[in-house]
Amino acid sequence: MDIPGHPARKGALKLLDAVLRRGETLDVAAHAALQGLRSGPDKALARALASEVLRWLTDLDALIDSATRQPLPDDAKPRAALRIMLAGWLRLDTPPHAVIATGLPLLSGGPRRLAHGVFSTLVKQGASLPAVPTLPAAVMERWGAQAGAIAAGLAVAHFPRHRLRPGNLQRHERGVRSRDQHMEAGCDCHLVIMKRAILFGWCLLYAACDIATAKP
Repeated sequence: MDIPGHPARKGALKLLDAVLRRGETLDVAAHAALQGLRSGPDKALARALASEVLRWLTDLDALIDSATRQPLPDDAKPRAALRIMLAGWLRLDTPPHAVIATGLPLLSGGPRRLAHGVFSTLVKQGASLPAVPTLPAAVMERWGAQAGAIAAGLAVAHFPRHRLRPGNLQRHERGVRSRDQHMEAGCDCHLVIMKRAILFGWCLLYAACDIATAKP
């Protein structure tokens, strides 16, 4: 039996693999990557985690590299798991103990111990993200004068933060909330994402994938 909250992390890992390795958009990748998730909130959480990783990819990788003796390969599974764990902690306000409980099962053996050590080190150091995402040079050049405004937009959470605060996350991941409440939270999340995407002319919805594909 899966640890509550772990299926969403597995879904996020599949989403990121599809975007970063195969060059798919989140929308295209979601159909296959999230098939195994039955609940609306799990699907919404998986997309939220993947989206935050893609928006903050450069900065998350910088944090990871600061806590390792040698840089991990870009496609190493421990790096992917750590990106998700850090996004959950720094962007979704998930408590570190919950991040460890739901994120480390993505790995096993030595990679699991490595990820645990890196994450614990960053928590002890009080790691943080900058006010806005650091954009790769290729993205800055492509977006031109609009790069600063779009980066600022990427820093805004594209999901209802009050739904994913520690208390609510813990209740969700312990399976305490009712099915109706789960569905309400999932629907609210998708509605917010849709409304904001329309508001920004879909620019911000795909900006994260643009960043990911431009990363060296």
